[in-house]
Amino acid sequence: MQQTNALTAAQQKAHKGAVHKFIADASEKYGRGSVILLPKFVEDDNGTWVPENVNTPVRSTNDSLFLRFGKQYTKQTAKGSEVAYMFTNKFGDTADDLQAFLSHVSPNATIGSAVKNCRIVCHESLKPFSKVNPKRDMKVAGEGGKELLKYVVNYETGEVEKMPIYSINKFFFPDENGVFPIHKPELFKVVESNGSHFVMAPNGRKVREDAFLNDVEIEHNENQTELCAMKTAVDRLIQHDNGEELSNDATKAYIARTNAKSEAATRKAALDIRIAELQAKTTLTAAEQMELNALVPTTVPATVTEDDTTF
Repeated sequence: MQQTNALTAAQQKAHKGAVHKFIADASEKYGRGSVILLPKFVEDDNGTWVPENVNTPVRSTNDSLFLRFGKQYTKQTAKGSEVAYMFTNKFGDTADDLQAFLSHVSPNATIGSAVKNCRIVCHESLKPFSKVNPKRDMKVAGEGGKELLKYVVNYETGEVEKMPIYSINKFFFPDENGVFPIHKPELFKVVESNGSHFVMAPNGRKVREDAFLNDVEIEHNENQTELCAMKTAVDRLIQHDNGEELSNDATKAYIARTNAKSEAATRKAALDIRIAELQAKTTLTAAEQMELNALVPTTVPATVTEDDTTF
């Protein structure tokens, strides 16, 4: 069967299933959590996707060459434990470049085998990784490519907002000493000494006396944390929802806010009824006049009976 770049939904499903099974079989052989060097898959005349029997793991697109790594892992969701898959690519200018890279990091790796000492890290964020093309890394699921969302409470407005999740996978290899890269951010921080608070710069210099960081310092800390996380070979997964459920914190905030709005609406309705009752009266007692003035301060005083003017 002739292949095209544009696959039907059925082809995509069959292809994905074949790749997942290939990784699962290899993981059973080499151990759970192994990173597998993946072949190219082609569709035969029966509509079955099979690994292409080539002697090199280098794959090609229209304008580049790359190695592809895949991994099977277990993730925790609202439904319990589920098996999931991660993929990442190593691009190069030539096949020789990629072969030289592979011979250095895992010289015995062949198609379908485990790439030794390779760690794939999934980075997920509510901020786009690319300013030029943010949709490139948008997380989707299902045959229709449904965008996955995280429900987040906006603490300035008190509203629950839907935010897209951006996801990229990166691979890491240890250095010559077998150590994976770990980067710690250099941050501004508030230090307490003898009952006083002051802000300390990343270089240890005292900036000023203050118990809080300013906006510039907070932005620096956020950027540093993000930058170091992207260079560190440690899992960094934010818990997210499937677009149909609220996270626990958001659910609590949503319920609390809904209840508060309902209670406020009930109180307002009761007050409106009471104001209407008082304003409908031709004559008010002194107590009623004070109540109406408190409810509607601009109300013109109604006639007060003489019996109620003396306290």
